[in-house]
Amino acid sequence: MAPEQESEPGVPSPVSWGPSREEWVRAYVLSSSVEDKLAPPAPPSQWRPADSSRLAGPGRDGSLTISERADRVPKAGALREASAVGRLLHVFTHHEIQAAELCGWALLAFPDTPTAFRDGLFGILQDEVRHAASYAERLVTLGSPYGTHSVRDWFWERTLACQTPLQYIALMGLGFEGGN
Repeated sequence: MAPEQESEPGVPSPVSWGPSREEWVRAYVLSSSVEDKLAPPAPPSQWRPADSSRLAGPGRDGSLTISERADRVPKAGALREASAVGRLLHVFTHHEIQAAELCGWALLAFPDTPTAFRDGLFGILQDEVRHAASYAERLVTLGSPYGTHSVRDWFWERTLACQTPLQYIALMGLGFEGGN
C-alpha cells in the first residue's frame, strides 16, 4: 500500500518538508520514519494553491510488521497485565497515526475546499499526532515501544474510496471516530 517504502529496513525514505502546508502534509503522509509520524518538524503557516493529489497510501517504516488481519484486542480483564495494556495502546497509537495521515490525505485530495475547512482539518491532523505521540510515550514506559506489535492499515483500506470531502468527513467523523 505504501507508495514510498524504505530501500532497506530501518532506513527511512527521505522526504522534503517544503515551505507550504501542502508540502509539509505530503511529507508527513509519505514519510516512512516513525519519528516523523510521532514528532514531525514544525509546520508552515501558509497554504499554497495546489492541484488535487490522491496518494495511494502512507509511508511505513520497514521495521513495522504490516498485517492483513488485526491481532485480537485484549479483553478487559486482561488489562491488569502491562503486556496487554501495551498491545491495546499499540493499536490506539497506530489508529492515531492513520487518522493524522488520512487528514493529510484529504487535504491533498480536496485542495479546493474552503480555507476554514483546511485549517480545521490541519488542526485535527496535529491533534492526532499529539495523541499518537502520547500513546507511544506510554508504550515505552510499558516496555513495548511502537513497532513491537504488528499493525494494520484498516482505516486506509476504507478511506481511499472517498470521492468528495463530504464522504471523507462522514466516514471519518461518523464511521471511525463515532465508532470509538
